[in-house]
Amino acid sequence: MTEILLWAGYFAVFAFLVHKGRSKDAVLSGSVGFGVQAFAYVATYISAVALVGFGGLAHAYGLQMLLVAAGNVWFGTWAVYRFLAWPTRKWQERLGARTPAQLLGLGHGSPSLTRAMAFVFALFLGVYGSAVIKGAALLLAEILPVPVWALIWLVAIIVGLTVFIGGLRGVLYTEAMQGVVMLVGMLMLVGAIFSKVGGPWEGMQALAALPPSDLANNGFVSLSGGERGLFILSLVVVTSIAVWAQPQMTSTQMAMPVNHESRLLGRPRRSSDRAETAIQPIHEKRKPMKKGGMPAATEPSCGPQMEVGP
Repeated sequence: MTEILLWAGYFAVFAFLVHKGRSKDAVLSGSVGFGVQAFAYVATYISAVALVGFGGLAHAYGLQMLLVAAGNVWFGTWAVYRFLAWPTRKWQERLGARTPAQLLGLGHGSPSLTRAMAFVFALFLGVYGSAVIKGAALLLAEILPVPVWALIWLVAIIVGLTVFIGGLRGVLYTEAMQGVVMLVGMLMLVGAIFSKVGGPWEGMQALAALPPSDLANNGFVSLSGGERGLFILSLVVVTSIAVWAQPQMTSTQMAMPVNHESRLLGRPRRSSDRAETAIQPIHEKRKPMKKGGMPAATEPSCGPQMEVGP
């Protein structure tokens, strides 16, 4: 009975957030709070692949898997929001782009590029999405007496309704909720593990006392040597740097609050700011010429002005 109530409450909150996220534009989410965006970004980025798959690898490789976690934090999250997210948001606002494909196409002045990138994104995100949906169905199959094929359809219908009703804004709200669930679950899991091993220090001492294995050839508290160590480092690169170009991550950056601009205007301008404002979209660099060689009057290259909060 308790499990039924938990699931009912989960889906009730889920449905409420989907309805709360409804907007006139299903593709463009609009600005959301930094808390919502933070949890949504992490839930999109650190999926069950990391929580379940890397947990299994940690059983084989030991504490060196924490290098992957460190890479995800510093390169996959901090570096993105320190150097990439806000410029992406500003260019999306200037160009009036509604999707990552439009952002690239409008920035280069090429409708063909927009269509090509939309095709590539739809193709590969379809493959990625099918794997995620199947993973969710396999997880539900462990607790529900329902065939996997039926659960795949059930998950696909729920995801489809979420996007259809709530749009991308609804997706951000539901992902933020999932991020909170993941955080609570990880804290519970860590607490249960520490209680079993007697605490973090005692657990590390027990790991250090284990003999090296084929995968953890330098022990379970050190980076493996040779190909095993290179495999761990490759996971850091793939999961922390390759994520920079994923369109589903770029879409979350387009939801950053525009009032962040007011904080930028509140400090002295730096040379990097002047250089940034001098950047123009590629298709606007060539201005039409009047007769006699004088450039024709054109609109400012910075696009529509953003409203700055008080």
